[in-house]
Amino acid sequence: MENDAYLIAKNGGANHGWYKLQRELPESKIRKGIRSFEEQIELHRQWIENPLTKTPDFYSLDLRRQENLVNFHWPSDIKRHQDFITILQGILQEKAYGKY
Repeated sequence: MENDAYLIAKNGGANHGWYKLQRELPESKIRKGIRSFEEQIELHRQWIENPLTKTPDFYSLDLRRQENLVNFHWPSDIKRHQDFITILQGILQEKAYGKY
């Protein structure tokens, strides 16, 4: 497990409120959330690979906007989704081992 997002959230850091809300969900909902974030990650990777699939007028955008989407915005979305997956996986581990 990526060591940071889950532990940071659990210990009161970034995403702590979201962590507490997700902890109350049944395992089936948590697993569904993981699948949903995985799908979002794949979509974002496709957008980075071919921006026209997300933004049909991509090449008419200002070059700085194009670079921002491909090099910062979409990759940061992927990172956030990966962090949420890590947090949800940690919660599943907690539920499996009875540790809160």
